Amino acid sequence: MATMNDTEVKKGKPTNKYHFEIGDKVEVARKGEGYKGALYEGIIVERKGKNFVVQYHHLLLEHKILAEPNREIIQNRRLRPASPLPLMNEDEWSSFKVNADVDAFHFVGWWRGAVVNLVGGKARRL
Repeated sequence: MATMNDTEVKKGKPTNKYHFEIGDKVEVARKGEGYKGALYEGIIVERKGKNFVVQYHHLLLEHKILAEPNREIIQNRRLRPASPLPLMNEDEWSSFKVNADVDAFHFVGWWRGAVVNLVGGKARRL
C-alpha cells in the first residue's frame, strides 16, 4: 500500500511524497502528445531501480493481433495512489452545476473537465 514519505523536497527539488510497493494500484501521468492532463489506472508489477513497471488496466497494446495489457517503466514522480471511485446516490448526481470542475473517465483515462449542460435541469448518469 502506498504510504507518505516524511520528506517532500530533496536537494531543492520536489519529490514524490508516496512510497509504492509491488501490487499497489496507481494512477499514471504519462508523457507525450495526447496524454497531457489525463491519468491512467494501473498496478505496479515490478521495481526497476528507482522506477516502477506499471501494467495498465485499460491502456492496451494495439499493434498486436490480440490486445494485451500495456506495461511501461514509470518514474516515481509520475505516479500517485489510485483514487477510490465515489459511489453517488441520485441526490448527489443532481447536485452538479454548470461550470463545475469534474474528472471524467473517457477513452481509457481520467480527464479534467467541466459540466457544460444539464439534461432536464439536472445532471444525469450516462
